[in-house]
Amino acid sequence: MKAVYLFRFAFLTSWGEFAPSNKQFNFCSELDLDVSNTLQALITKKPTQANYIPYSSVKDLEREACHVIYISTQDPSIINTFKISQPHALLIGDGQPFITAGGMIAFIKVNNRIKPLISLHNIKPTELSLRSQLLSVSEIATNEESL
Repeated sequence: MKAVYLFRFAFLTSWGEFAPSNKQFNFCSELDLDVSNTLQALITKKPTQANYIPYSSVKDLEREACHVIYISTQDPSIINTFKISQPHALLIGDGQPFITAGGMIAFIKVNNRIKPLISLHNIKPTELSLRSQLLSVSEIATNEESL
């Protein structure tokens, strides 16, 4: 389910001037995660819409322009490094602590279902905006949660 959400996030975001010129979104995800493997399989079926770029550290992405990055860590310094190196990418991870650490979208469980938790505060510096279809099915983090 997380991989499907990750894929859809790109198409439910208004990218403006940061939209890919070739209309292919770059999805960057850590190697050897179940979510990454599922995402890669999904993207393989849609090669005209997306590219899958695996990584093991932020240095692996120095020459890449990622649109959506899935991160397993909740370490604020690593999240900040991604923000600096990929300033117009959506940083997505897991749990409330990911949002508190500076992440933009986190997967949380609500009534035993996976749901996005979105920090509009943390997304604002990217100059991207999320579409109402995504916001309507998500929880929105309060400022206290995202600071």
